Amino acid sequence: MTSFADMDLRTGQPIQLQLTRTDHARVYSLLIGYLIDRAIIVTMPPLSQSDDSIAAGDTFICRAFAGRRAYAFQTDVLRVALQPFPHLYLRYPQDVKAVVIRKATRVPFERAVSIHRRGAEGEASAAAMLRDLSLTGAGLEGVAGFVAAAESVELMIPGAGEAHPELRLKAIVRKVHAVDGAQDVRQSHFGLEFVELTPEHTRGLQQVIQHQLLDEA
Repeated sequence: MTSFADMDLRTGQPIQLQLTRTDHARVYSLLIGYLIDRAIIVTMPPLSQSDDSIAAGDTFICRAFAGRRAYAFQTDVLRVALQPFPHLYLRYPQDVKAVVIRKATRVPFERAVSIHRRGAEGEASAAAMLRDLSLTGAGLEGVAGFVAAAESVELMIPGAGEAHPELRLKAIVRKVHAVDGAQDVRQSHFGLEFVELTPEHTRGLQQVIQHQLLDEA
């Protein structure tokens, strides 16, 4: 157990909210600020149905990430405010659970990406399916024969709005093995190791991984 203050969240950081009285998917809000032992202030999350509304007394299960730790806590809505913009006052949690996410932890994915390579015949790109991702590498499935072990490639992960721009990551293919493909198309699994990562690359990877973990937690 830890405290909310020890999470060291920054203003504007996403917090996932799960409203316990409904079956809606989890939604995201942004941290505005907090006062220890009093309240947390977050932006109003979008709900999936227009006839829903959040009221004082509603209970949320909240999840967030900071660094390599995943946090979870339960809280209640103290007040709903609409001015100068919609936001919520949440009860300051007394107990926060924390779990360390190791650097090489592989997180399962199912996301369309692309692989770019430069060879003797020039540059080429191919679609692939991201199967797992960590801060050090990735596992993908794609058409057999496009890349070979020890080859240098670039992995491109599509963005998701301004908060999550496209990631372009240099990597080396460390392993290739055949898998059963759909519609009689031969498929291979590619194991990539990232190289030449900048701090911006690492932060981008953390955001992608964290959002995936939040959606599955």
